[in-house]
Amino acid sequence: MAPWALFNGYQWSFPMSQHTRLDASRSLTALEQDSTIIAVIEMSQTKWLVAALVPGVERQPLKKFDAQEEMLLKLLHRWLGREALAIAED
Repeated sequence: MAPWALFNGYQWSFPMSQHTRLDASRSLTALEQDSTIIAVIEMSQTKWLVAALVPGVERQPLKKFDAQEEMLLKLLHRWLGREALAIAED
């Protein structure tokens, strides 16, 4: 499975072309920072580096691991669980 297919409902999609620009000002929904995990993924052929802003977690998680889709999904689900715990504690 191609890495960019992970977040499209497990369906194949093509990455955005270099000529397509993201215009965040045209978004129809507001970003809810208190309930949204924001993750940045640096990918190479062998290793992936993932950094995130997780609501309710003071530190900013950073993980490096072998390039495996399953590991990435486990990591994101774990961070999602931490977010849920932090919200429940409030």
